[in-house]
Amino acid sequence: MLDVQQPQKMAYPSHQLRALSGIRLSVKTDETTSPMRQRAANTGEAARRGAVIIGEAEDLDVSATKTNPFERPELGAWLRRPDAYDMIIWWRMDRAVRSMADMAALGQWSKEHGKLLVFAEGPGGAPLELDMRHSSPVSELIMMLLAFAAQMEAAAIRERVTGAMAALRAQGRYSGGLIPFGYKKIPNPDGEGWKLGPDMVAVAILERIIRDVLDGKSLQSIAMGLNEDEVLAPRDYQAKLLGRSTGGKRHGRIIDRFNWTAGTLSKVLRTKTLMGHKTHKGKTVRDKDGNPILIGESVLERDEFEVLQTTLDSRTPHRERRRKDTRSLLLGVAICEGSGTRMYKAPRAGSPDGDYNCRATASGVKCPSPAGIRADWLEAYAEREFLALVGSARMTRTIEYKGYDPGPELREQELRALYADKDARKSKMGRMIWKEEVDALERRAAALEATPKVEAHTEVIETGETYAQHWQSLAPVQPVSKMNPGEPLSAPPELPEGADETDVALRENFQADCRMWEAYGTAMTEAIAERRKMLGRGPGVRLQGAVRRGRGALGVGRGPRSVRDRAGRPGGGCDHVRRCRLRGTSH
Repeated sequence: MLDVQQPQKMAYPSHQLRALSGIRLSVKTDETTSPMRQRAANTGEAARRGAVIIGEAEDLDVSATKTNPFERPELGAWLRRPDAYDMIIWWRMDRAVRSMADMAALGQWSKEHGKLLVFAEGPGGAPLELDMRHSSPVSELIMMLLAFAAQMEAAAIRERVTGAMAALRAQGRYSGGLIPFGYKKIPNPDGEGWKLGPDMVAVAILERIIRDVLDGKSLQSIAMGLNEDEVLAPRDYQAKLLGRSTGGKRHGRIIDRFNWTAGTLSKVLRTKTLMGHKTHKGKTVRDKDGNPILIGESVLERDEFEVLQTTLDSRTPHRERRRKDTRSLLLGVAICEGSGTRMYKAPRAGSPDGDYNCRATASGVKCPSPAGIRADWLEAYAEREFLALVGSARMTRTIEYKGYDPGPELREQELRALYADKDARKSKMGRMIWKEEVDALERRAAALEATPKVEAHTEVIETGETYAQHWQSLAPVQPVSKMNPGEPLSAPPELPEGADETDVALRENFQADCRMWEAYGTAMTEAIAERRKMLGRGPGVRLQGAVRRGRGALGVGRGPRSVRDRAGRPGGGCDHVRRCRLRGTSH
């Protein structure tokens, strides 16, 4: 039975501004710009303005120098929904951007959507407001000047860190980060800091792996053997040495342990750190005379390392592939029942849509009964069953309010200390500065005292669409050809054979068709990605599809008679049917 949660609507006065609280942190352990402190500053600024915070964009472990606002996981999603709020509040400018280019893009977006950009602490500590609701050259100038300062600060930080890391590399000292497998951190015998030395437990595992490689075993079979023997993968091994729990997040799922894979083994066996070399971006770091800088005692001698590389090079080379947006509707949704791992869409000769197949071996897992199925059959089945289950249900949007307690920020000892400091201000200028500081703290305290405590809660709001309506609305409109008026573009356009290359009109129409086809392809990819999210976030959806065991790619229909092999022959009855799960999680 489908259980759809009833929405809880919250109405705000028409004159009350709605604020989005922006929080960003490059490293979670950076206590000086902690999320709690940013949240408190943003909430206080919203209260001072009489605004209500309707949501929060919290991006942790996200660098502003490497990702612009539109690419950040939470902030980017909010920027695509500008009608939900009137202003965005950050603690400081560097929490929003650290480059002039990003600030220009954010300012342009704010102008187009009529938004206020507010920083709780601007230059000098006073709040700063950039009102982009109306064209203001002054606001744009201030915005770019502050962005320039943030960019210079980011550049200075980057130079300091780069210089420090380079100095440590030049000395062969450990500079932090993931320790290469086979090594452990040891005190530097030549002075301060740390170096790396062989970890004999990990070295024993490496010796086993290298023996298997030299004996002709594939990396995939070696990985499966390590996993069957419950040998910790490098990431888990280092976590255990540091006293942390194993596992983590992978493909959006929390797992207890990471598996060895052929890719993991290749990285471990290809690195020159096995010879004791200090490496940076995969290359050996050398001193001024061109000699390799060593991190410590080597695990392999050069001749041993060269033999290993020659053996690996003799295997079938892995072709370099560019990752691109997939049109696989059921990526992360179709799960092989035998291994519990994802099924991936792969092309097949004679089939324009390809098949979904179990790829457990690529993850170092041996599947007792790998599943395979025609992609068009499985996708049609998933769409039909999904819409039959939840098509009439109303879609909802969940807003999580983390709450706010102004109590911890009301530190009266700061005011008392400042009051006690009055007599120490002898000059007229000093007393004037003291008065400004007291007034600022008084205003802040008054604003906090007037701010009510808000308990954390979740609000579910209807979007106004059903799942079926939203699913259908995602389908892009098929373009109509310019070269052949009235005919839909169903394939990449081609110039007719024997076409007159000097025909300007024909060439312009051909180029227009090419542009339309490219745009249509992009829209189709985006539609499939959004539908894939719907399948994964539907309200408690768990679909079941029948898949027959065997080497052929098999399909799902209305009953056992619909199951066929690659040649199109019927695939037998109920006794030959096994299960492939189509996974969905609660909304």
